[in-house]
Amino acid sequence: MLIAAGALALTVLVRAAYVAPLLGVLAVRARQNASMQGRIQDMQERMTTPEGKQETLQRMSHRGRPASQKDLDRFALRMTRFLATIEYFLREPLGWREGLTVVWAGMRGAVTVAAAQSLPEDTPQRSMLVLIAFAVAVMSLLVQGGTIGPLLRRITPEPDPEAAAARSRAERDRIFELMRVSASAVPEPPDPNDFDANRRHRLEVLDAQRTALLDARDNGTFDADVLELALANLDASQIDIEMRGQFLVSRS
Repeated sequence: MLIAAGALALTVLVRAAYVAPLLGVLAVRARQNASMQGRIQDMQERMTTPEGKQETLQRMSHRGRPASQKDLDRFALRMTRFLATIEYFLREPLGWREGLTVVWAGMRGAVTVAAAQSLPEDTPQRSMLVLIAFAVAVMSLLVQGGTIGPLLRRITPEPDPEAAAARSRAERDRIFELMRVSASAVPEPPDPNDFDANRRHRLEVLDAQRTALLDARDNGTFDADVLELALANLDASQIDIEMRGQFLVSRS
């Protein structure tokens, strides 16, 4: 049991020795990426113009192979996701609290016991090794698993309701702007008094907005909770429109 306790302490120390430098590297990389944010945004804006697209295609061409529109689209997607990553780490930086959580949450369990059980039968002190592995798993689940909740409650800073509400409002405003732009791309029906045409137009608008939100979710450009709420509202609107159409058709 003493060997098991020492092995458990050693695993925690090794995990901390790996996580601490990793957090330092991530912090340095986040600062470097933040310094590049303005230039990437300017490049992204230039790519919205024909001149900027042509300039980017010329820069991407190498070794005699001209870049295609597909290459340009992939490059634009990478820039969008890179900017989303920068904004996320600026909004949610990784500090000592997150590092401590990652270290203490690395509990031993079934894999540790299974690894010991997979030792050949003729391994010296095999039964002792299996016992130690089982004891390490039990101690890890009891000590780390039993204290991870109180630890998180203790190190988590007090939330700022006003700041959280401001971030949520800003996120909703960005989502609404994206939905407005995607809706404006759908052409208006020729006859504003035609119910079926207006119904189809509204469904096309909802489909365009859903596609834009799903692309934003894949790119990581919005908060997941706010985005899921916006998608749920779109689904509810579509169900409402479809049910109204079915009701009017049944009455006619």
